[in-house]
Amino acid sequence: MKRLRLAIAMVALAALVPLSSSVHGAAPVTAPTGLKVSGTLTIGTNFGYPPMEDFTGANANVPFGADVDLGRALAAKMGLKANFLNITDFGTIIIGLQQHKFDMIMSSMNVTPARAKQVNFVSYFLAGQSIVVKKGNPKHISTLADLSGQAVSMQAGTTEVDAANAANVALKKAGKPQITIKTYQQDTTALQQVALGRVSAELTDYPVAVYDSTKFSNQFQIAGKQYAALPYGIAIRKSDPSILKAVNAAFKLVVKDGEYLTILKKYHLEQGAISH
Repeated sequence: MKRLRLAIAMVALAALVPLSSSVHGAAPVTAPTGLKVSGTLTIGTNFGYPPMEDFTGANANVPFGADVDLGRALAAKMGLKANFLNITDFGTIIIGLQQHKFDMIMSSMNVTPARAKQVNFVSYFLAGQSIVVKKGNPKHISTLADLSGQAVSMQAGTTEVDAANAANVALKKAGKPQITIKTYQQDTTALQQVALGRVSAELTDYPVAVYDSTKFSNQFQIAGKQYAALPYGIAIRKSDPSILKAVNAAFKLVVKDGEYLTILKKYHLEQGAISH
């Protein structure tokens, strides 16, 4: 998955994003102590990963995405405003958190054992891999096994390549034709191969597959359900139990009142819903 790989190294750029409105009256969750800015939940995010987090508008400075909406909803439960900082190098985002540049990370970050040693996580979404095919799914594909003997595209260096290689081991053991793996530097190039009919399918991250199949609904669709799912987690410093407690409580309320599922449905991501 994309978030398991490091982004291209760049100097981190802080970009102020429009804030959510705080709730009126007493907030249902007590605001945490130790915030970087009083009255504000400052969130480190690596934008440019639709439909989870990206910019839109004439000047490409209007934030949108499931993480943006959910981050605002969590802040509102605490009676806070949400302010997102654009951390352009995903590889430095945990370092920035440890340096108290923001209060938490919400950026499609996979929960991994290595990361869990550095930060606390509140899991909020299950993101796996998906198979993208031509509209109508002419070859009736629903699983990796259905791609036996066919050519498949994917971005180089991703866990999709690992999954395809693992599938080939199983196919070979079963005496079936293997998948022909074709890798490309950009996910968009890999998707284009499907449109051109050069491959039967593209393997990509579930949220990206949803975005592509929605934006280009006349060309593509997702085949079957996502697989190899791992949770996305909100990362919080281990030294900030107050923030962890508040985020956990706020997330439970957002799930309970239905706002969580409403946000996921807005971006057609309900298949990745997780509950606490």
